[in-house]
Amino acid sequence: MKSKRIDRFLMEFASKSTRRNYKWGVVNFFEFVDKNPDTYFNKKKDYGIDILQYLQSDKMQAYAPKTFHNILDSILSFFEYQDVVFAKKEKQRFHRFKKGKRAITKDKIPSKNELRLILSNASLKSKALYLTMLSSGMRRGEITQIAVNDVDFDSKPTRIYISEKFTKTGEERIAFVSDEATEYLKEWIKQRDKYLKQTAKRIDNQEGPINKKSVDDNRLFPFDSCQVQSMLVRLLKAVDMDSRDKRTNRHIYHSHCFRKYFSTKLKSEMPEVIVETLLGHTGYLEGAYERFTEEELAEHYTKHMSILQIFDSGAPMERVEKLEQNGKHKDSEIGELRDKTKSQDELIQALMKRLDSAEKHWVRQIKPKKEKD
Repeated sequence: MKSKRIDRFLMEFASKSTRRNYKWGVVNFFEFVDKNPDTYFNKKKDYGIDILQYLQSDKMQAYAPKTFHNILDSILSFFEYQDVVFAKKEKQRFHRFKKGKRAITKDKIPSKNELRLILSNASLKSKALYLTMLSSGMRRGEITQIAVNDVDFDSKPTRIYISEKFTKTGEERIAFVSDEATEYLKEWIKQRDKYLKQTAKRIDNQEGPINKKSVDDNRLFPFDSCQVQSMLVRLLKAVDMDSRDKRTNRHIYHSHCFRKYFSTKLKSEMPEVIVETLLGHTGYLEGAYERFTEEELAEHYTKHMSILQIFDSGAPMERVEKLEQNGKHKDSEIGELRDKTKSQDELIQALMKRLDSAEKHWVRQIKPKKEKD
């Protein structure tokens, strides 16, 4: 649905995800009432009736409470933008059509052992992505927007600067990344250009209305947020952990669980206000960066960073490098042994030849004596 009113309304929001969600809610409402949003407000009417009818529709009643209230909020915001303001009691009446505000799906925060199992057979790309999400608390809509140069590897711990254009609150913030995730990030960046070229080539060879991939994409993880979940689902299936909620048929484990893991683990060790600040929650952001400097936040994070580590002893990449070095050392030893064995074989062959020659010489010397006798 094309509408100038809706387009102007959406320009009020800096967040791309907010614009997308609000547009979806408003467009669905106008499709239900079968009205043009550009002419709908030309005549005064009881707009509340239309909203009530939409809220009672089978489509709206089928939504989870959280989704229901989010759609309603988008519609009310659009009406207010058109100078149609409802009284507080009427707003409360709208919201009473769906009790509760929590999601219906009962998700689950994976344990450390479960995370290790999930990530054990993941590709380098997936390990870098999910370990970064898990150790930073970033949303998937944020991590798929940050550029390579937003990552500061020179600071300890590694820092990612998230632009206000990509945060849910519209406030710029800093995310910290564990040493474990940092190693995978560095390795991923080395292979990122190769991934882009291969993906772009594969997509170019496909037919149909598909999104093209640009080799000039400067994002750290150059794919959309939906892929973050679909990649995780494939990993879950591989280890038989792709359980779904029986009521909603949605996966119990999803990418947001990494953010919940971050929150739960750190809140057991750190002041809640620090954790909420690192998560970028609006209620705690007001004045939080005035109370805590970047270095103070980094100090708190570094002190408790180890509880976000998934693999037991040391960073996995370090262990891989040690194994590779040990393997090279063993190969060298095997090579030396082979050289020694080869030399010994050659010596034995030479001795055998000398023995054979001596034996033939001895036979020639003995035979004449026997003939004379």
